[in-house]
Amino acid sequence: MIGEFWTDATDGVAAADLYTTLYSNGYAGAWAWQYVSADNPPPVDGTVTTWPAMQTPMNNLKSAHAADLTCP
Repeated sequence: MIGEFWTDATDGVAAADLYTTLYSNGYAGAWAWQYVSADNPPPVDGTVTTWPAMQTPMNNLKSAHAADLTCP
């Protein structure tokens, strides 16, 4: 489980692919730092994350692993 990370590109992984990459590499789950309208404080690079920051990464994970993530 990984927790409390920014919803920005990290170590060469696009923000939209964070959850999918973590899941594909064996992590059971992850919590991004925010799912809000603005960062406080913003990431070091000065970008501002807009709501809903993790909607696309969450949808990408569901698309990539639907069979694992769908309740019977």
